[in-house]
Amino acid sequence: MKKRKLKYNVIIESSVLYGKPIRKEVATLIANFIGGEKVIIRFYVPEIVLEESKKHFLDDFLELKQKYENTSKNLYELLKQYKVPKIKKSENQIFRIVENAFHANKIETLATPYTKIIWKNIVKKAVYKLPPFSPEKDKEKGFKDLIIAETVLDHLPRLYKNSNVVFLCNDGLLSDYIKSKTKRYGNFKVFQSVPDFESALRLHLLKNSNKLVEETTKEAENSFYKPLDKNSLFYREELPRKFIETYPTLFGDPKIQHDLYYGVLVWQGGKENWIPVSEPEYRVSKPVFIKEESNKYQWESSIIYRQIFENAETKSTALAGGYDNKGEHVLEFKVMWETPINPDGKINLAQSKILKIEHIPRQTMSNYPMFSMGTSMLGNATLAGQGTVPVFNPTASESASPLVSPFPSLSPSPSASEDEDSNL
Repeated sequence: MKKRKLKYNVIIESSVLYGKPIRKEVATLIANFIGGEKVIIRFYVPEIVLEESKKHFLDDFLELKQKYENTSKNLYELLKQYKVPKIKKSENQIFRIVENAFHANKIETLATPYTKIIWKNIVKKAVYKLPPFSPEKDKEKGFKDLIIAETVLDHLPRLYKNSNVVFLCNDGLLSDYIKSKTKRYGNFKVFQSVPDFESALRLHLLKNSNKLVEETTKEAENSFYKPLDKNSLFYREELPRKFIETYPTLFGDPKIQHDLYYGVLVWQGGKENWIPVSEPEYRVSKPVFIKEESNKYQWESSIIYRQIFENAETKSTALAGGYDNKGEHVLEFKVMWETPINPDGKINLAQSKILKIEHIPRQTMSNYPMFSMGTSMLGNATLAGQGTVPVFNPTASESASPLVSPFPSLSPSPSASEDEDSNL
């Protein structure tokens, strides 16, 4: 008897989708799974997301066009006899580029249910700042999110029939609102990122059970990193120490980002003598399932190191705005690891091991919002689109809170060193 294929309907929201006009990881996800032998999968965006993508793309085009024209003018003034060709694109031509990109990637549109939306309720939510509107006093955010939510909820009964439905959304308020309205749909899931969903999808193709997927993913999380659990790989393998041993130059000659600390231009030029003024902090991503091989599961986890430094040479200098002359040292590492599978299908935590450690160059991290200077490292950390996990500071004893790690000796010594696709 031929095995029945899994069915998935995937709805993508702007925070996950947009990348001039489509994020590379979204296009790769679609290419990897559409037309596959084991799964029938379709991808959708609410109509307002398509319109929003057109507007973003138009804004990006106009900004780049203005820069091009300014440079062209300077070039003409320099060369005198050479005119740089002008770019002539109408608004509709720009919009068609976006529409063609969606069509090429087989992304379908979910129509906005204008006649079904109770607009009186929308107005009430906006006035009283009810979810998914932002509760912040001076922040007007939520109208587009509510239209997205109304669109998803209107189409969900049809998409849910004999299928799993996934909503990809990295907006916390919208995600929480959607979850609160879809509790009766057992096979409806919200994922914050493409890697999170792709990991779950690969596991589902192996286990054919959403419950087993969730259990295995949780086991993998605990296997790699569980706060203060010395049996988890992070502690057992002393990963912070291994980062330093594997890439001594990165820590021995740190490249400090100092000219935009807390978003303010604070220092340029002069002597440098950077010394650490904080303990190192680490963000650990949710594990991403890669494949099964020889009765072992292979995973990837990302870890981001961050530490605040101060330039001793200009420490006493009074800076505008009262900001200290500080900067931060940020590195990302990708850790490949594996977990054997017991006869009962459970992960063998005790025999999990590290396969490989790679440093991710800084330029591939530049577009991640979490790397804005001054970003707090406390609370939950969304790591490069790979989910939410605790942030901890590896400097405390085991009696400390779960946000810390018992590695007081791993701080780098004072002398110790982001990828959006653009089609324009």
